[in-house]
Amino acid sequence: MTSGKRIILTTFGSFGDIHPYMAIALELQSRGHRPVIASGELYREKIAGAGINFVPIRPNIPPPQEQDQELMDQIMEPKSGPKFLWNDVILPGVRESYEDLLSVVAGADLLVTHPITVAGPLVAQKTGIAWVSSVLAPMSFVSAYDPPVPPFWQWLAHVKVLGPRFTKLLFDLLKKHYQAGPVEILRQEFGLPDLGNPIFEGQHSPALVLALFSSLFGAPQPTGRRRRASPVLLFMTNRVRRCRESWRDFWTRARRRLSSRSARRPFGSRAIFTARALRQRNCSAAAPCF
Repeated sequence: MTSGKRIILTTFGSFGDIHPYMAIALELQSRGHRPVIASGELYREKIAGAGINFVPIRPNIPPPQEQDQELMDQIMEPKSGPKFLWNDVILPGVRESYEDLLSVVAGADLLVTHPITVAGPLVAQKTGIAWVSSVLAPMSFVSAYDPPVPPFWQWLAHVKVLGPRFTKLLFDLLKKHYQAGPVEILRQEFGLPDLGNPIFEGQHSPALVLALFSSLFGAPQPTGRRRRASPVLLFMTNRVRRCRESWRDFWTRARRRLSSRSARRPFGSRAIFTARALRQRNCSAAAPCF
């Protein structure tokens, strides 16, 4: 008899969206479970090469190096990029994602969703499978007590002094710019309850939300009515190992090592393929550190 649980982890995005779930999958394997990562076809080789079961989920997107430069520029544009990504890349493929994921979860014990795998909550509601959602950064909670401050909305840093009630009203207005028509159509078609906007409150499972970041980056807020858990930090090397030192100690040592050097700004894998000349300038600037 096969032991362990079959756990589906669905994710979408760049390497920064893939690696955390690979680390979780490897740790689950070490505990006797049978994790499966459901993501875009372009990550098959990477995930399967790490010894993790993989199934493709639409939409299928080409590797960053092969993507249309104009498309990438639109996605990475600071102000309009997030809305373009939501409306023109993610939402049009919701029905396809739902169909693929629905077949994948058949016979599974648990579904773990990524913040923007918006078909995941629909599948969880439709099938009744145990569902755990996850977030990769504090801003996904959109807390009125600790409001996120995007680079292009620096004025939000001053809104906090007006109190959480005012901040919540402001966020409710901003949320109206991110509608989810295709998700709403599917929800009504299947007669599912409304969990809220899938990019905001609707992404969170009422049972458990995994906060995949250190509490040093974002402490639990008073508005957290759902269960929120921060797993032990996991690292992907040749094998998964538990962090043997506190994150605070690591941060202290990192600051000491950088105290005599200029600060270097890291970029995600998606951004550096779009940065063009900026990538070359940052590589040149970072060279003395290695």
